[in-house]
Amino acid sequence: MTDLQTLPDSSKNDSPTAGEVGNDGQRSAHGRPSPEIVAAATSVLESIAQNIASALHGKPAQIELALCCLAAEGHLLVEDVPGVGKTLLAKALAKS
Repeated sequence: MTDLQTLPDSSKNDSPTAGEVGNDGQRSAHGRPSPEIVAAATSVLESIAQNIASALHGKPAQIELALCCLAAEGHLLVEDVPGVGKTLLAKALAKS
């Protein structure tokens, strides 16, 4: 566990805070991605989902959940009975 007293003083940091916009303009006033970035990411994720769906038919919910994990930079544990497409989902996601 990190001791709060050993953390660097954020008031000395020159990077933009959550309420500021950086020089690159990719963050809105609340630290959220700009609408242009969200639209681009949505377009990419939709094309990846279509690509995976062409290999794995009838599993749109599983594809969406796998892409949510990918977008969130998280982990995904796929459990099910044999023969339902777990490996195919993983391979299609990796190739996409």
